[in-house]
Amino acid sequence: RYARFRSIVGTISDVKDCTKPELMFAVSLISQYMSNPGDEHMLFLENMLLYLKGVADIPFRFTRQANPDQDIAVMFSDASLGNRDARRSQTCWLAFLYGNLVGWNSRYQPSVAQSVTESEFMAVSGAAKEAIWIRHLLADIGLQCGDATHILEDNVTDQYK
Repeated sequence: RYARFRSIVGTISDVKDCTKPELMFAVSLISQYMSNPGDEHMLFLENMLLYLKGVADIPFRFTRQANPDQDIAVMFSDASLGNRDARRSQTCWLAFLYGNLVGWNSRYQPSVAQSVTESEFMAVSGAAKEAIWIRHLLADIGLQCGDATHILEDNVTDQYK
């Protein structure tokens, strides 16, 4: 039972990493129960597999944005303050290039945040690191991103740091 659970979670995680970023939060959540999955966790996995079966024929398309005035690279970042189990905040960022989703991450932050602002600041920091990596990658293949990569987040206090 445990081996089957781990195998299914690993497979879904591989799918998430390659083509289905909408699964990143669900995989992160269900991965917490790898050592002792219950019946409700197996049911959750079965529902995820049914979802994947339903969206298997939907392609993952990359198209160039129609508006040349838009930024080439844009990042979105968010965080939720720690949950009752781990006390660590969940971080998520999304990277878009020419309007296409090219990178994503959802995970627990490595340390406990003392406030929502600190949690959001850690999330923005992670997004900024990824933005720098993407800009270097693009420069290596001869593409320039313009002046700056915009990182959009939803906490007003972070904007004044």
